[in-house]
Amino acid sequence: MARPKLDQLGLFHAAMRGGIDCTVVGLLEAVVFEAEHELDKRRELNAFLESWGLVLCPRMSEGTDHEPRVLRCETIDDFTEEEVIAVGREGEQPAVEFKETLLLDVRAAAARAPIQGLQNRSEAMILASLKTICGFLNNLGGELYVGLDAVGEIKGIERDFELLPDERKSPDGWCLKLTELIQARFIDGVSVGHHVEPAFCKTERGTVCRIRVTSRTAESFLRDGPPGLAATRVRCFVRRGTQTDEIGIEHMSEFVRARAK
Repeated sequence: MARPKLDQLGLFHAAMRGGIDCTVVGLLEAVVFEAEHELDKRRELNAFLESWGLVLCPRMSEGTDHEPRVLRCETIDDFTEEEVIAVGREGEQPAVEFKETLLLDVRAAAARAPIQGLQNRSEAMILASLKTICGFLNNLGGELYVGLDAVGEIKGIERDFELLPDERKSPDGWCLKLTELIQARFIDGVSVGHHVEPAFCKTERGTVCRIRVTSRTAESFLRDGPPGLAATRVRCFVRRGTQTDEIGIEHMSEFVRARAK
């Protein structure tokens, strides 16, 4: 049975606490194997990770051995209404934030009767959620609950469905939109997506999405609008307490050095 090298135990403990960036090559070097052949070592590595309750994203069979991956605890996709209510009662925390919607401008929608579809789509709302994800990526990770208002009351993500094509008016379609936004708006968005785990809870008052974000070794940068627009800027955010703050260019070197420690 494979076992971690003594000087690499911290790597696996960090993965259990919240996830780490890694490569297959790095993991193969961090573990002592009984097997000698390469294929057998990979089988032992898979068995070892499973015994520790860890998973690789993407899986070892996908991509190259040098491709960036995330090693993290295996999680259960579903969570309960009781958990949602408990989180709402506790309120926002340094690693917990609430957003009522991902796409819909709730105030604009309330001012229009009837709701007029894409007129109520809000780039500001999209940016607000992506900023929080960026802040978690650049700090210690966290959880964004979409479908809870500022005081933790369940509102549901169903109102966002009005802004999706007919074939996507569902949690799965909403999740696909979230994935598209992450891949398009973040620099290196595909890699960032490996650090983001959406899960859904359907309640009588609406569906809540918990977006679990693991910390990322590389700094994460976000486009504040659709790619290709002249006004779109690349920005960096970090979580500080219950706030998500922008790192200005004048403080970027200091920020990068601090994260490298």
